[in-house]
Amino acid sequence: MMIPRFLLPSIPLLLGSLSADPVTFAKQQVSDQFFSEGVAVADTNSDGHLDVIAGPFVYLGPEFKKKQQLAAPLAYDPHSYSNAFGMGSHDFNDDGWTDVLRVGWPGRAAHWLENPGKKGGDWPEHVLHPTVGTESPMLVNLVGDEALEFIFSTDKKLGWAAPGSDPKAPWKFHPVTPEGHWQRYTHGFGAGDVNGDGRADLLTASGWFEQPADISDGPLWDFHPAEFGTKGGAQMFAYDVNGDGLNDIITSIDGHGYGISWFEQKLNADDSRSWTDHPIVSREPNTPIRGVQFSQGHAVEIADIDGDGLTDIVSGKRYWAHGPTGDVDPMDPAVLYWFQLVRDGDQTYFQPHLIDTASGVGCQFVIEDINQDGHPDIITSNKSGVFVFTQQP
Repeated sequence: MMIPRFLLPSIPLLLGSLSADPVTFAKQQVSDQFFSEGVAVADTNSDGHLDVIAGPFVYLGPEFKKKQQLAAPLAYDPHSYSNAFGMGSHDFNDDGWTDVLRVGWPGRAAHWLENPGKKGGDWPEHVLHPTVGTESPMLVNLVGDEALEFIFSTDKKLGWAAPGSDPKAPWKFHPVTPEGHWQRYTHGFGAGDVNGDGRADLLTASGWFEQPADISDGPLWDFHPAEFGTKGGAQMFAYDVNGDGLNDIITSIDGHGYGISWFEQKLNADDSRSWTDHPIVSREPNTPIRGVQFSQGHAVEIADIDGDGLTDIVSGKRYWAHGPTGDVDPMDPAVLYWFQLVRDGDQTYFQPHLIDTASGVGCQFVIEDINQDGHPDIITSNKSGVFVFTQQP
C-alpha cells in the first residue's frame, strides 16, 4: 500500500527507540521570524554560556530570551530569500573573542563580524571573500594545521581560504581544482579523509579531490570520479559507517528533491575504489524507508546523538526552499529527524527517529551541547524561525 507522504511524520513515534533510554528533545522557539537559513553557536560574551547566532542577532544563553544586535535587524519575507544562507563562529583575529561568519546569497560576499569584546558596541563587518559559491560552504580543518579553513567555490573553482596576517583584509582563495561546473548554486560539498592517509579531501556529488602530501606550491588536487547522488544536496561527510576500516560517504542526494544515502567504500584488488549506495531516505517519492519519506534535505549534520560511540545523522526538510509553490511537496510538514546508526551483526542501517514536524532545516544548522550537560543538542534557523532542540537526559 502506498503511504501518503503527509502521514509519514507520525510513523516514527510508533517505532520507538532501539536503545533502552529513548532520546527525546525539548523544543524552544527562540524567534518566529526569518533571519537566516543557517545558525551558529558560541560563547560570544565569555560568560560561560553558549549563545545562538542567527542573522543579525545573538540570543544570549542559557535562556535565549535576551538578544544582542550584530547588524541591521532585517527580518525577511518567508516567501522570498535572506542574505544569510549560512552562519559560523570562530576567533578569526585571534584576540580571544569569538567572531561570527555570515555567508550571503550564493555567489555574493561572505563577511565575518568582529566581536567588540569587553568594550561592547558595534560588530565591525569585514569581507571574507567577495564571491562565495556553492550552497554548503563550510568551516573545516582542511589542511592539517590548527586553524579552520573556509571551503567554497569562486570563479567555477573549488578551494579554500583562511585569514592572512591581516584577517580584516579579504582572505586569499587557494583553488584546488581547475575551472569546472561549480557555479554559484552548486549543491553537495564537504570534506573528509576518503583514502585513510590522514589528510582531508574535498567531497562533491561527482567525486572527490585527493589532498596531496605537499600543498605549499598550491597544486591542483587529483580528482577521483564517483557518483554520490545526482544533483547534490547538502553538506557531505566521510565516516566509517559499517566499521570495516574504510571511510564511507554520507550525503543528501538532491537538496530540492528526495534522498539521503551512505555510500559504502570498497577497496578493489587493483587498489581502485568502488561505492555501493545504501539509501536512508529514498530517492523515490512514494517509497518510504523504515516508514519515513520527506523531500528537500538541504542540510545534513553528523554527531553521536545517543552516546553509543557511533556517529548518527541529523537532517530534515528545508522549509519553503523556493516558497510555498516551489520544488516538491512544499506544504508537507517541515520535519526534523535523527537517524541512529545501528550495527547489528552483518546488518548496518540508520533507524529514523522523529524530532519535530514544524521547524525543519535551512541550508545549514548546528549540533552542539548548548547547555553543556554532556548531551548534544540541535539548533536550526530557517523560514519558520529559530529553534533550539535540547536533548533531555
